[in-house]
Amino acid sequence: CIRDRIDLAFSQLGHLSQNYLNAAKDAIKAADVVIFSHPWAYPLLANALSHKQIVIYDSQNVEGYLRAQLLDEKNTTEAALLRNVVEDVYELGYRADLILACSQEDVSRFNRVYEFPFDKMRVAPNGVMAFTHEQPDQCSKATAKRILKLDESKLTAIFIGSPYGPNLDAAQFISDSLAGSMPEVTFVIAGGVGERISSTHRIVIITGSIDEDQKHQWFCAADSAVNPMLSGSGTNIKMFDFMSLGLPTVTTAIGARGIETGSQQAMIICKPNVDSFVSAINKLQDAGLRESIGKEARNCIEDGYAWERISHQIGSLLRQRYKHSGQPKPLFSVVIPSYE
Repeated sequence: CIRDRIDLAFSQLGHLSQNYLNAAKDAIKAADVVIFSHPWAYPLLANALSHKQIVIYDSQNVEGYLRAQLLDEKNTTEAALLRNVVEDVYELGYRADLILACSQEDVSRFNRVYEFPFDKMRVAPNGVMAFTHEQPDQCSKATAKRILKLDESKLTAIFIGSPYGPNLDAAQFISDSLAGSMPEVTFVIAGGVGERISSTHRIVIITGSIDEDQKHQWFCAADSAVNPMLSGSGTNIKMFDFMSLGLPTVTTAIGARGIETGSQQAMIICKPNVDSFVSAINKLQDAGLRESIGKEARNCIEDGYAWERISHQIGSLLRQRYKHSGQPKPLFSVVIPSYE
């Protein structure tokens, strides 16, 4: 589907959008720091950058690694797109003064795949606006269920996503496999992903695209979340949404990738098969366990994944980089190994 691939070809086709490029170049002229949140535009704008400017690659994932999972290398068009992805990421990463990665796992993968040096990379996790809404209590949860006409006697488990390949696979797994095995659970598939899947099970509610207020209402009504992701890189932002509102989440290791929980049981990680998910979701019929995992999830967000704190930290890092950007760098280092 061309819609799913258009971003990957932007560096080849973006010259057709001269108004966009002209606006971007004008903005770059006035900037001290230029941040690329994706690599696609960089090849078209590289010549507009000054050596005096700090260039940041704010990566969302390790694009070459991710796209290799999603594209078919036997298809000549998709193989060419994949080569283009690798080249775009390499060019930007090589030029960047600083690469921000979503997780330590991505830092290591950038080094392995592209050989970017560790000293130009820092972890800047994805997050969520954690203090925008109050935590839903049992009363507000019951009210939300009534408004949305959900069966209050059943456990409600929610998944949300855009119409993106890995999300579609996860949503179809919920609709085809989990729903057929768990008639005692109401499954909600929210977001644009629902526009590309279908379900024959009455216990599956597909909302379609929703706005932020609707999203918050559905999250308040849910008792738990499910995230059966089978591929991906970076971190799964929906996990932060679930955890921020204290939803105990059943996920795969890929769905939980890059999220540091320490000693907290902030989620249930299980194998990507029906039996494992059914067993884990059944455990969440226990209200006490749901509350315990939900609290740990919320604590995890407050500790390390709240935008209100992450943004301040990144701002301080960029100020320091800019402050020291004019200092001369050594031409070489001298390392003297010694024995005893």
